[in-house]
Amino acid sequence: MPEVYVGPIAALYEVYKDELKGESELLAALSSHAPQRAKSLGAGRALLKYALRHHCLLDQGALLPPLVLGRLGKPSLQWPQGSRGCGWDFNLSHSNGLLALTLGQGAMGIDLELCALKRLTPMLLNKILDPAERRICALLGATSYTASRGDPSVRAGWVTRGTSAGGVCAGGYLQQAEETPLTAEQLMVQMPNDEEAQELYSAAWQKLLCPKTLRPIQRQSIWWTQQWTLRECVLKILGQSIFAYDQLTLDVHNLSIKMEGLPQGTVHCVALRTQDYLDISSSVRVPAPCELAVTENDMQWVLSVFVPEGDSLQLKLWNGQNWSNFAGSALCTYHSGAHVA
Repeated sequence: MPEVYVGPIAALYEVYKDELKGESELLAALSSHAPQRAKSLGAGRALLKYALRHHCLLDQGALLPPLVLGRLGKPSLQWPQGSRGCGWDFNLSHSNGLLALTLGQGAMGIDLELCALKRLTPMLLNKILDPAERRICALLGATSYTASRGDPSVRAGWVTRGTSAGGVCAGGYLQQAEETPLTAEQLMVQMPNDEEAQELYSAAWQKLLCPKTLRPIQRQSIWWTQQWTLRECVLKILGQSIFAYDQLTLDVHNLSIKMEGLPQGTVHCVALRTQDYLDISSSVRVPAPCELAVTENDMQWVLSVFVPEGDSLQLKLWNGQNWSNFAGSALCTYHSGAHVA
């Protein structure tokens, strides 16, 4: 059964750096990178080695098998013939100071992205998303579920695109800026009628963890990040880059995703908030306030990970001292492979 590990790069490097002892070739390769990049790569290799030993695929003190690159650059481990690790695969993703690793039998794919408004641009969404997804995005930006500004249940701190950096309020939250969610016109779609809107909104939001008090631009940002990571995760399974996005078909109504060669399984999308699940202290790089789609104290990521048919999601989060099991539920699950109609 595959396992997924998510934690801050700096903390994981300090905890697992001893795993790299004796890895002279790897350490020499890391020394050629800038310090921050070397720590990121080192944390990934050290965590991978820990996970392999945890699954009894690598003996204590043994070196990592050589890494080989596929035709399109996807790394994999070159196990000796007949070894316990044959048939196992891994995949890594990094985002703003966090590291995600998935390890299991068969092809693996994972993508972790911070919800950042700098990516919420009409040009990018119109290029990547299909019309149904853009109609949902327009709907999320127009649906009025926003509570009054005086409602304490509404989280402060979301910053709109192109605004200057706001000040910091008591408690560390960024000051509220005027919001400008993307419109149907910008997304080059027609706003759905009431009946279609109810169907689309349900398809987009029925399993989303975030409360309805989220502002329109927040909902759009999370939706867009979810749809981006879905694609990136699937493409990484096959060793493709995001530039091959037009080769896959994503159905938001039936929650299915198809692409030639894609194995049967499920892609789970999970929202991770720093205050709920992760102890990140000061180890996570915080973007400039005008880039954030969340508060500085409560940043939010979306994680998409592929789980082969018949397996369940085993997600472990670093809590500052050890690994704890993820207790939440997925934003959505998309089915993939030959069984998808």
